[in-house]
Amino acid sequence: MTNAGPRARIGDLVLYVRYLELQTAYTAATGDARQQAFETLLKYSYRIRKTEMIHSKPIWSYLKEVDNSVKLPEGVTWGTPPAKDSWKQCEPVTEETIRTLISEGICS
Repeated sequence: MTNAGPRARIGDLVLYVRYLELQTAYTAATGDARQQAFETLLKYSYRIRKTEMIHSKPIWSYLKEVDNSVKLPEGVTWGTPPAKDSWKQCEPVTEETIRTLISEGICS
C-alpha cells in the first residue's frame, strides 16, 4: 500500500488553491490586465479539470456572459476541441509544478 492516493489529493488541493489565486487576480484586474487574467484563469481551469476540484465548463461559459470586458478567441467555445483551441492544454500538471506552487506559496 502506498500514499499515492492521499498525496495525489493533496496535490489536487494545491491546484485548487492556485485556481483561487488566479480567480482573485482576475476579479481584481482592470483594463488589459483583466483580459490577461481571464485568459490565464480559463487556460488553468481547463488544464486542471480532471482533478474535479472545479467544474471548468461553467467557468468558461459564465464568466464570458457576465463580463463584457473579456473575450474568448474568435470562434472558440467550451465545445471547441483542444486541437483547435490554443487555450486548452490537456497535459496534466506535473508533481514538480505542484512542488513549485507549494514552495512559492510558502515563500510569499
